[in-house]
Amino acid sequence: MKLTRGLLAPFSVFYGAGVWVRNKLFDFNILKAKYAGIFTVSIGNLSVGGTGKTQVSIYLAKHFNYLNPCIVLRGYKRKTRENLLVSSLDTNLYGDEAVEIFLKTNAKVVVAHKRIEGAYICKEFGSKMVILDDAFSHRYIKRDLDILLMPANRIKDHLLPWGNLREPYSSIKRADAIVITRLESYDMPKLDVDKPIFKAKTVFRAFVDKNFKDVDIKAVKGKSFDVICALGDKEQFLRFVEKLSNDIGFKINDVKTFKDHYFYKKEDLKNGKSYICSTKDLVKLRDFNQFILGIDTTLEIPGFLEFVKQKYEKS
Repeated sequence: MKLTRGLLAPFSVFYGAGVWVRNKLFDFNILKAKYAGIFTVSIGNLSVGGTGKTQVSIYLAKHFNYLNPCIVLRGYKRKTRENLLVSSLDTNLYGDEAVEIFLKTNAKVVVAHKRIEGAYICKEFGSKMVILDDAFSHRYIKRDLDILLMPANRIKDHLLPWGNLREPYSSIKRADAIVITRLESYDMPKLDVDKPIFKAKTVFRAFVDKNFKDVDIKAVKGKSFDVICALGDKEQFLRFVEKLSNDIGFKINDVKTFKDHYFYKKEDLKNGKSYICSTKDLVKLRDFNQFILGIDTTLEIPGFLEFVKQKYEKS
Protein backbone atom coordinates (compact mmCIF):
# COMPACT_ATOMS: atom_id res chain seq x y z
CA MET A 1 0.00 0.00 0.00
CA LYS A 2 2.81 2.42 0.94
CA LEU A 3 4.65 1.59 -2.28
CA THR A 4 1.50 2.15 -4.34
CA ARG A 5 0.84 5.51 -2.69
CA GLY A 6 4.50 6.45 -3.09
CA LEU A 7 4.09 6.16 -6.84
CA LEU A 8 1.47 8.91 -6.58
CA ALA A 9 3.96 11.38 -5.11
CA PRO A 10 4.26 13.45 -8.34
CA PHE A 11 0.51 14.00 -8.37
CA SER A 12 0.74 15.50 -4.88
CA VAL A 13 2.66 18.39 -6.42
CA PHE A 14 -0.27 19.25 -8.69
CA TYR A 15 -2.76 18.75 -5.86
CA GLY A 16 -0.70 21.01 -3.60
CA ALA A 17 -0.54 23.69 -6.29
CA GLY A 18 -4.32 23.63 -6.59
CA VAL A 19 -4.73 23.97 -2.81
CA TRP A 20 -2.25 26.86 -2.74
CA VAL A 21 -4.10 28.74 -5.47
CA ARG A 22 -7.46 28.20 -3.77
CA ASN A 23 -6.19 29.44 -0.42
CA LYS A 24 -4.64 32.51 -2.02
CA LEU A 25 -7.97 33.34 -3.67
CA PHE A 26 -9.51 33.38 -0.19
CA ASP A 27 -6.56 35.27 1.32
CA PHE A 28 -6.95 38.04 -1.26
CA ASN A 29 -10.75 38.03 -0.91
CA ILE A 30 -11.33 36.96 -4.49
CA LEU A 31 -13.22 33.98 -3.18
CA LYS A 32 -15.34 35.44 -0.40
CA ALA A 33 -16.36 34.07 2.97
CA LYS A 34 -19.63 35.14 4.58
CA TYR A 35 -20.26 35.77 8.26
CA ALA A 36 -23.41 34.36 9.84
CA GLY A 37 -23.65 37.05 12.52
CA ILE A 38 -23.24 34.53 15.34
CA PHE A 39 -20.18 33.32 17.28
CA THR A 40 -18.77 30.56 15.09
CA VAL A 41 -16.28 27.87 16.08
CA SER A 42 -14.74 25.64 13.43
CA ILE A 43 -13.47 22.19 14.40
CA GLY A 44 -11.35 20.69 11.65
CA ASN A 45 -8.16 19.01 10.57
CA LEU A 46 -5.53 18.95 7.84
CA SER A 47 -5.93 15.27 7.03
CA VAL A 48 -8.66 12.95 5.86
CA GLY A 49 -9.77 10.28 8.29
CA GLY A 50 -10.75 10.36 11.92
CA THR A 51 -9.09 12.83 14.26
CA GLY A 52 -11.87 13.18 16.82
CA LYS A 53 -13.70 16.18 15.33
CA THR A 54 -17.18 14.98 16.22
CA GLN A 55 -16.20 14.17 19.81
CA VAL A 56 -14.72 17.65 20.26
CA SER A 57 -17.91 19.16 18.81
CA ILE A 58 -19.98 17.15 21.31
CA TYR A 59 -17.61 18.17 24.11
CA LEU A 60 -18.11 21.86 23.32
CA ALA A 61 -21.87 21.58 22.83
CA LYS A 62 -22.35 19.89 26.21
CA HIS A 63 -20.30 22.46 28.09
CA PHE A 64 -21.76 25.54 26.39
CA ASN A 65 -25.38 24.33 26.53
CA TYR A 66 -26.33 27.66 28.16
CA LEU A 67 -25.57 29.33 24.81
CA ASN A 68 -28.12 27.16 23.00
CA PRO A 69 -25.37 25.85 20.70
CA CYS A 70 -26.08 24.50 17.25
CA ILE A 71 -23.79 22.05 15.45
CA VAL A 72 -23.57 22.25 11.67
CA LEU A 73 -22.06 19.49 9.58
CA ARG A 74 -22.27 18.30 6.03
CA GLY A 75 -23.86 14.97 6.87
CA TYR A 76 -21.34 12.92 4.93
CA LYS A 77 -22.72 9.86 3.08
CA ARG A 78 -26.35 10.82 3.77
CA LYS A 79 -28.77 10.15 0.94
CA THR A 80 -30.17 13.68 0.84
CA ARG A 81 -28.74 17.09 -0.07
CA GLU A 82 -31.24 19.57 1.38
CA ASN A 83 -30.60 21.48 4.59
CA LEU A 84 -32.22 19.63 7.49
CA LEU A 85 -32.64 19.95 11.23
CA VAL A 86 -32.00 16.51 12.75
CA SER A 87 -35.22 15.35 14.39
CA SER A 88 -35.04 11.54 14.19
CA LEU A 89 -32.54 8.68 14.20
CA ASP A 90 -32.57 8.16 10.43
CA THR A 91 -28.90 7.88 9.42
CA ASN A 92 -29.84 7.69 5.73
CA LEU A 93 -31.45 11.09 6.03
CA TYR A 94 -28.82 12.86 8.15
CA GLY A 95 -25.65 10.72 8.21
CA ASP A 96 -24.18 8.72 11.08
CA GLU A 97 -22.24 11.53 12.79
CA ALA A 98 -25.22 13.89 12.84
CA VAL A 99 -27.43 11.27 14.50
CA GLU A 100 -24.68 10.45 17.01
CA ILE A 101 -24.43 14.12 18.00
CA PHE A 102 -28.23 14.38 18.20
CA LEU A 103 -28.35 11.42 20.62
CA LYS A 104 -25.46 12.60 22.79
CA THR A 105 -26.27 16.31 23.22
CA ASN A 106 -29.21 18.61 23.80
CA ALA A 107 -27.95 20.85 21.03
CA LYS A 108 -29.68 21.44 17.74
CA VAL A 109 -27.96 19.65 14.86
CA VAL A 110 -28.21 20.86 11.27
CA VAL A 111 -26.93 19.09 8.17
CA ALA A 112 -26.17 21.47 5.33
CA HIS A 113 -24.05 21.09 2.22
CA LYS A 114 -23.23 24.81 2.50
CA ARG A 115 -22.20 25.55 6.08
CA ILE A 116 -23.25 29.20 5.88
CA GLU A 117 -26.84 28.16 5.14
CA GLY A 118 -26.74 25.84 8.13
CA ALA A 119 -25.43 28.67 10.32
CA TYR A 120 -28.30 30.93 9.20
CA ILE A 121 -30.73 28.21 10.31
CA CYS A 122 -29.00 28.11 13.71
CA LYS A 123 -29.38 31.86 14.02
CA GLU A 124 -33.12 31.54 13.41
CA PHE A 125 -33.27 29.16 16.39
CA GLY A 126 -31.67 31.78 18.61
CA SER A 127 -28.37 29.97 19.03
CA LYS A 128 -25.51 32.06 20.39
CA MET A 129 -22.82 29.62 19.27
CA VAL A 130 -22.41 27.67 16.04
CA ILE A 131 -20.01 24.73 16.01
CA LEU A 132 -18.86 23.72 12.53
CA ASP A 133 -17.88 20.05 12.45
CA ASP A 134 -15.10 19.43 9.88
CA ALA A 135 -14.76 22.91 8.40
CA PHE A 136 -11.08 23.89 8.49
CA SER A 137 -10.78 23.66 4.70
CA HIS A 138 -14.32 24.96 4.11
CA ARG A 139 -13.47 28.65 3.91
CA TYR A 140 -16.74 30.02 2.54
CA ILE A 141 -17.92 30.78 6.08
CA LYS A 142 -16.09 33.13 8.43
CA ARG A 143 -15.34 31.85 11.89
CA ASP A 144 -14.46 33.56 15.16
CA LEU A 145 -12.36 30.62 16.29
CA ASP A 146 -10.55 28.08 14.13
CA ILE A 147 -9.59 24.92 16.05
CA LEU A 148 -7.27 22.51 14.26
CA LEU A 149 -7.11 18.90 15.46
CA MET A 150 -3.95 16.87 14.90
CA PRO A 151 -3.80 13.20 15.96
CA ALA A 152 -0.68 12.25 17.93
CA ASN A 153 -0.10 9.19 15.75
CA ARG A 154 -0.27 11.05 12.43
CA ILE A 155 1.63 14.30 12.80
CA LYS A 156 3.90 13.61 9.81
CA ASP A 157 2.32 12.90 6.45
CA HIS A 158 2.20 13.84 2.76
CA LEU A 159 -0.38 15.61 0.66
CA LEU A 160 -3.06 13.67 -1.19
CA PRO A 161 -2.94 11.38 -3.09
CA TRP A 162 0.51 10.33 -1.79
CA GLY A 163 -0.56 10.75 1.83
CA ASN A 164 -3.65 11.85 3.73
CA LEU A 165 -3.22 15.61 3.97
CA ARG A 166 -5.90 17.83 2.50
CA GLU A 167 -3.66 20.85 3.02
CA PRO A 168 0.07 21.38 3.65
CA TYR A 169 1.37 22.01 7.16
CA SER A 170 1.83 25.69 6.28
CA SER A 171 -1.96 26.02 6.63
CA ILE A 172 -1.53 25.70 10.40
CA LYS A 173 -1.04 29.47 10.41
CA ARG A 174 -4.80 29.90 9.88
CA ALA A 175 -5.61 28.08 13.11
CA ASP A 176 -6.24 29.94 16.36
CA ALA A 177 -5.35 26.87 18.42
CA ILE A 178 -4.27 23.26 17.99
CA VAL A 179 -5.66 20.25 19.83
CA ILE A 180 -3.48 17.13 19.83
CA THR A 181 -5.82 14.14 19.96
CA ARG A 182 -5.36 10.38 20.57
CA LEU A 183 -3.10 10.94 23.59
CA GLU A 184 -4.85 8.10 25.42
CA SER A 185 -3.04 5.74 23.03
CA TYR A 186 0.05 7.59 21.82
CA ASP A 187 2.78 9.83 23.23
CA MET A 188 2.71 13.60 22.85
CA PRO A 189 4.61 14.48 19.65
CA LYS A 190 6.99 17.39 19.24
CA LEU A 191 5.29 20.26 17.47
CA ASP A 192 7.18 23.51 16.88
CA VAL A 193 4.41 26.02 16.19
CA ASP A 194 3.60 29.40 17.69
CA LYS A 195 0.00 28.55 18.59
CA PRO A 196 -1.84 27.58 21.78
CA ILE A 197 -1.63 23.78 21.99
CA PHE A 198 -4.07 21.65 24.00
CA LYS A 199 -3.74 17.96 24.85
CA ALA A 200 -6.80 15.75 24.43
CA LYS A 201 -7.40 12.30 25.88
CA THR A 202 -10.40 10.11 25.18
CA VAL A 203 -11.75 8.59 28.40
CA PHE A 204 -14.16 5.67 28.70
CA ARG A 205 -17.50 6.72 30.20
CA ALA A 206 -19.86 3.74 29.86
CA PHE A 207 -21.17 0.98 27.64
CA VAL A 208 -24.53 1.92 26.13
CA ASP A 209 -27.30 -0.14 24.56
CA LYS A 210 -29.10 0.52 21.27
CA ASN A 211 -31.20 3.21 22.94
CA PHE A 212 -28.00 4.88 24.20
CA LYS A 213 -28.86 3.98 27.80
CA ASP A 214 -25.99 3.10 30.13
CA VAL A 215 -25.42 -0.62 30.70
CA ASP A 216 -24.17 -2.10 33.96
CA ILE A 217 -20.56 -3.18 33.63
CA LYS A 218 -21.62 -6.65 34.84
CA ALA A 219 -23.17 -7.21 31.41
CA VAL A 220 -19.66 -7.04 29.95
CA LYS A 221 -17.31 -8.56 32.53
CA GLY A 222 -16.30 -12.11 31.72
CA LYS A 223 -18.24 -12.11 28.43
CA SER A 224 -16.98 -12.59 24.86
CA PHE A 225 -17.56 -10.12 22.02
CA ASP A 226 -16.71 -9.52 18.40
CA VAL A 227 -15.62 -5.97 17.58
CA ILE A 228 -16.87 -4.12 14.52
CA CYS A 229 -16.09 -0.61 13.38
CA ALA A 230 -16.42 1.66 10.35
CA LEU A 231 -14.30 4.62 11.41
CA GLY A 232 -11.74 6.96 9.94
CA ASP A 233 -9.12 5.90 12.50
CA LYS A 234 -9.75 2.20 13.09
CA GLU A 235 -6.33 1.57 14.61
CA GLN A 236 -6.91 3.99 17.48
CA PHE A 237 -10.35 2.56 18.27
CA LEU A 238 -9.10 -1.02 18.28
CA ARG A 239 -6.25 -0.09 20.62
CA PHE A 240 -8.79 1.57 22.89
CA VAL A 241 -11.04 -1.52 22.92
CA GLU A 242 -8.10 -3.83 23.59
CA LYS A 243 -7.10 -1.76 26.62
CA LEU A 244 -10.70 -1.78 27.86
CA SER A 245 -10.85 -5.56 27.53
CA ASN A 246 -7.79 -5.85 29.78
CA ASP A 247 -8.99 -3.25 32.30
CA ILE A 248 -12.60 -4.46 32.57
CA GLY A 249 -12.18 -8.13 31.82
CA PHE A 250 -13.93 -9.23 28.65
CA LYS A 251 -12.71 -11.29 25.72
CA ILE A 252 -12.38 -10.16 22.10
CA ASN A 253 -13.06 -13.04 19.73
CA ASP A 254 -12.90 -11.43 16.31
CA VAL A 255 -12.45 -8.01 14.77
CA LYS A 256 -14.13 -6.85 11.57
CA THR A 257 -13.54 -3.40 10.07
CA PHE A 258 -15.22 -1.48 7.25
CA LYS A 259 -14.56 1.77 5.43
CA ASP A 260 -15.51 4.99 7.22
CA HIS A 261 -19.26 5.80 7.24
CA TYR A 262 -20.12 2.32 5.97
CA PHE A 263 -23.82 1.42 6.21
CA TYR A 264 -24.03 -2.08 7.69
CA LYS A 265 -25.91 -4.91 6.03
CA LYS A 266 -27.67 -7.69 7.93
CA GLU A 267 -25.18 -10.26 6.62
CA ASP A 268 -22.25 -8.34 8.12
CA LEU A 269 -23.19 -9.60 11.60
CA LYS A 270 -23.67 -13.22 12.63
CA ASN A 271 -26.68 -14.47 14.57
CA GLY A 272 -26.03 -15.55 18.13
CA LYS A 273 -22.95 -13.37 18.54
CA SER A 274 -22.47 -10.32 20.78
CA TYR A 275 -20.78 -7.21 19.46
CA ILE A 276 -18.96 -4.11 20.68
CA CYS A 277 -18.63 -0.99 18.53
CA SER A 278 -18.30 2.80 18.70
CA THR A 279 -21.36 4.98 19.25
CA LYS A 280 -20.94 6.23 15.68
CA ASP A 281 -21.39 2.63 14.52
CA LEU A 282 -24.18 1.94 17.01
CA VAL A 283 -26.55 4.51 15.46
CA LYS A 284 -26.55 2.37 12.29
CA LEU A 285 -27.06 -0.92 14.14
CA ARG A 286 -30.14 -0.14 16.23
CA ASP A 287 -32.42 -2.35 14.12
CA PHE A 288 -30.15 -5.39 14.21
CA ASN A 289 -31.18 -8.41 16.27
CA GLN A 290 -27.80 -9.15 17.85
CA PHE A 291 -26.74 -8.00 21.32
CA ILE A 292 -24.68 -4.89 20.56
CA LEU A 293 -23.06 -2.43 22.94
CA GLY A 294 -21.49 0.89 22.09
CA ILE A 295 -18.48 2.38 23.83
CA ASP A 296 -19.39 5.87 25.00
CA THR A 297 -16.50 8.18 25.77
CA THR A 298 -15.80 11.68 26.98
CA LEU A 299 -12.77 13.95 26.62
CA GLU A 300 -10.20 15.52 28.87
CA ILE A 301 -8.70 18.68 27.34
CA PRO A 302 -7.19 20.79 30.14
CA GLY A 303 -7.60 24.55 29.61
CA PHE A 304 -9.49 24.24 26.32
CA LEU A 305 -12.97 25.18 27.53
CA GLU A 306 -11.61 28.24 29.32
CA PHE A 307 -9.82 29.27 26.12
CA VAL A 308 -13.04 29.05 24.08
CA LYS A 309 -15.03 30.87 26.78
CA GLN A 310 -12.56 33.77 26.80
CA LYS A 311 -12.76 34.08 23.03
CA TYR A 312 -16.56 34.09 23.19
CA GLU A 313 -16.68 36.74 25.90
CA LYS A 314 -14.36 38.99 23.92
CA SER A 315 -16.36 38.64 20.69
